[in-house]
Amino acid sequence: MQGIQYCDRLFRLEDYVNSHYPSNYEKCKQYRLKKEKPILEAFWSWLNQLAPVRNTRLDKAVTYVKNQWPCAETYLEDGRCSFTNNLSENAIRPFTVGRKNWLFCDTVAGAEASSVVYTLVEMAKTHGLNIYDYLQFGLDSRPDETWTDEQLAALAPWSENVQHLKIVCETHCPCKRDSVFFGRSLTALRLNAYPQHILSLIHHMKTQHKSSLEIK
Repeated sequence: MQGIQYCDRLFRLEDYVNSHYPSNYEKCKQYRLKKEKPILEAFWSWLNQLAPVRNTRLDKAVTYVKNQWPCAETYLEDGRCSFTNNLSENAIRPFTVGRKNWLFCDTVAGAEASSVVYTLVEMAKTHGLNIYDYLQFGLDSRPDETWTDEQLAALAPWSENVQHLKIVCETHCPCKRDSVFFGRSLTALRLNAYPQHILSLIHHMKTQHKSSLEIK
């Protein structure tokens, strides 16, 4: 229970940070260092005093947490960093739910094509674009290996050239729309007919924004 209490205190402090310094990252950083770092230090000290029976569930839990120690405090270094990975977890949930469908990828090339499509879809969602319209826009442009980086950059989801494809709705809620757009995109656009065009765009996106884009 004591470990949970440490976590609860951190989350309460983060609620304060989010409500008082939503855009002031420097103040967010300073507040975290002043208020949250001592709690983390107390947590690690408490954790090191535990002596759970070996191979028990508690022992495995303590070992797991200790292994995260080197990276658990990196969010203190920059006020723009998120305290949790909840946003990332929520973003990949629809992707993970579809995992069983990948069992039916007949070839490696088919699996790679699926990863390309998923990457394009997730990047479009991240930038608030209408997924179907964005994919259609990319295919209509027909990029290929002869295009320069500047030409390909104009098709990236963060480009000014595609901002007219943003979803205009009261809630901007991709969760209600992405499954529909994604299904229509795969069926109507027949992405496998244009592998080189899509791969050219993905290659550019991957090299230009390595920190924000990952194809697995």
